[in-house]
Formats: sequence, C-alpha cells, structure tokens
Amino acid sequence: MDTSFANRLTDLRKSAQLSQKDAAKGLGISQALLSHYEKGIRECGLSFVVRAAEYYGVTCDYLLGVHSVKTGLHEGFFTKEDIPEDKKLDSLTVFRISSVLHERLRNRPSSYGDIFIQYFSLSMYRFLISAVRAGNLPQNWTGGNTVVGTDIYYECICGLQNTLVNSLENDSSRIDDEEPPQCIKTLIDEVEKYVLEQIDRIYKPLEE
Repeated sequence: MDTSFANRLTDLRKSAQLSQKDAAKGLGISQALLSHYEKGIRECGLSFVVRAAEYYGVTCDYLLGVHSVKTGLHEGFFTKEDIPEDKKLDSLTVFRISSVLHERLRNRPSSYGDIFIQYFSLSMYRFLISAVRAGNLPQNWTGGNTVVGTDIYYECICGLQNTLVNSLENDSSRIDDEEPPQCIKTLIDEVEKYVLEQIDRIYKPLEE
C-alpha cells in the first residue's frame, strides 16, 4: 500500500504543531477518522484531499506524494537543492535548469547573464513561431511585424542563436570541475540519448 498520503498528512499536522483533535476539527471530520487516514487504514475521497490541501496550504500533488514541493511550480523553481523531480526531464526540470544556468552565468562575465536571457528568449520565441506556422497556436499570438510564414525570418532566428552561443564559446577562461546539480545531469543524459538515437536512425540505413 502506498503510504505517501498518510505520511504527509501526518507530517503536515505535526509541522503545524496541531493535535490530532484540533486538526480533525479544522478539517471537519472526527478525530477517529483522521487517525485512520493518518495510519493508512482507510482511504479518503477526493473532496477531503482538496480540503486537506487547502487547510495545510499545500498542493494536492504534494499531499498525494506526486511531487516533493509543497506549493507547486514556483517553490520548485527557486529551490537550490536537488529535488526528486530533477531526475525526470519535464517542464519543472527545464525551468530549474534555466534558473541554475542563469545564476551560474550571470557573473561570468556579467554579460553572460544577458546572453543567456537572449538565447532562452529566442528559443521560446522560435518554438512559438513554429507552433503558429503549424497552426497549433493562434496567429495573433505573434507581433504585428512578424512574418511568420517566411523561411528567411525563421532562419534569422536560428542564426542569432548561433551567434549568441559562439560568443560564449569564445571565452577561454575556465572554472574548476564540480558535481553538477541533478537537473543538469538529467538534461545531459536525456538530450544526449535523444541526439544519438536520432543520429542512429538517420545514418544507419545509409550504412546498410
């Protein structure tokens, strides 16, 4: 039996320094029923999960053991320590990676921070333009001066990204090696795996 809910329900009450009697009153149930929930003897309904999450000021995902961050994406984004979610490449991990990179680059030299913001913004903009061109996002999401359907405009974006990357690679100074954060490890592992799979898929038939 998954005891994540029972354990977190108990831990939240203790962290709030509430007795089981007081917590039960605040949650609108009997102390006996709360005791059963906290021990994992009985399963609660969804309405109680929502009520308990609101009562303790956490997300339902945290209460159910889905995420380790209590208050959602923003807490996870600004947490400097590794979190369990870093082992999976998803939207939260991508945001955390951007935070780590920006923090490490913004003072090395100071212009690197600006370069990172420009590159990251261009990446998101490029994805936005592609989605609009494909008809998956509204046309009016782009600026009035954007020639979305023009290949030259799209290629210019790619060229600007390459220019920004080259400006980083031209710096000859180095820093000492250190253990990377888990989110960076996940990025490297997943992206390199994907790239190698695509290379193998494209070039292997040519070799046969």
